[in-house]
Amino acid sequence: MTTPQTDIKSQTIELATAAFETFCEDISGMFEVDMKCSSKGACTETIKGLTQRFKTLAAVNFIKSQGVLNGAFQVVFDQEGLFTLAGIIVMLPKQKILDDSKHGSVKEAEGMADAIKEAGNLLVGSWDRIFREGLKDHGHFVQTNTFIGNPWDNPKEKMGLSNDEEFLFVPYAITIGDYPTFNCGVILPEAIFVKTSAPNAETPTEPTGGVEPAAGPVSETIQKMVQSSAGLSGRADQISLAVCAKDIMQKEVLWGDADDSVQQALTKMEQAGVGYIIVGKDGLPDGIVSIFDITATLSVYLKPMFAKWRRPIDDATLQIRIKWIMTRPVHTVNPDTSLTAIMESMCQSGLYCLPVVEKNGKVAGLVTVFDIFKALLNTDSGISNADKTSQAPSLA
Repeated sequence: MTTPQTDIKSQTIELATAAFETFCEDISGMFEVDMKCSSKGACTETIKGLTQRFKTLAAVNFIKSQGVLNGAFQVVFDQEGLFTLAGIIVMLPKQKILDDSKHGSVKEAEGMADAIKEAGNLLVGSWDRIFREGLKDHGHFVQTNTFIGNPWDNPKEKMGLSNDEEFLFVPYAITIGDYPTFNCGVILPEAIFVKTSAPNAETPTEPTGGVEPAAGPVSETIQKMVQSSAGLSGRADQISLAVCAKDIMQKEVLWGDADDSVQQALTKMEQAGVGYIIVGKDGLPDGIVSIFDITATLSVYLKPMFAKWRRPIDDATLQIRIKWIMTRPVHTVNPDTSLTAIMESMCQSGLYCLPVVEKNGKVAGLVTVFDIFKALLNTDSGISNADKTSQAPSLA
């Protein structure tokens, strides 16, 4: 049954607020500041209305959405928000941030473009986590561009919106520490709520904010396997799809704490030679983090080839706590789940790894796409040897 457009809109408004609150929590934790936001009520708006809400100098983050929300939308920060948020990220002196917030020029604002883009990446990561949990058939968000200047004088060219076009606008007031409160908001064009194709129908681009691809070559291959055993190989008749999760799962599972940093998690994963770490305690999973999540979170300037451009904000990405990037809720299977059902679950969820849990909810093992491939290819030695533990290779 198709979800009515009005329901999608109401869910989007509700989740947008939760996503902004999560973004504030992420910034608070990363930079040890107190950042809070409050919603000012969603409404139908036009460019003319936004010119009255925002000054001529603003920052715009352009975000592409795939899934049930299909298209592009924008997040706008006013002048105070532009300089305050960027100043916090690059760790400018407080007085400099205050002065720029009131009197900063376009040229000075353009000099903060990298910080605004970094803020956009963090924002997209926060939004992705919230929408993935709360909106059925959500694909993912990707930041595509940033604009700094006056977006209102030629909105069609700069924003992709005409002067008289109506759109859904969700405004927020944000406060960081004792800095003055600033305004921001999300512009959601009506087109984004119109379903033009099946969610995740196309192969998405590289995801941002720690989300694995919801679809792609691996999941497409699994889908073909589920639909037709002939797609497995010429020896498909030798492969038993009746084999269960307990027969192919990895019994040695890597665990992490929600307050572990990205650096700590990455070190653990490299030492163990695995691509996933389960977050939780006493055998009960609260979340799961993949190497995709880790690499998407880290700044590209941490790579040796970009070392000369490395900044404090780049090192700060190593200290992000994994509770902010882990996937929740955790999709699981039980030990007796068949191989076919496991593949179907991966196709539906877009995930490449599923913890195997007992009736008491505790993790007994882990099944990844690599374990499935090994099971399907292991026709000579047999795939029902429960004593054989396969190790997922690092995807770094």
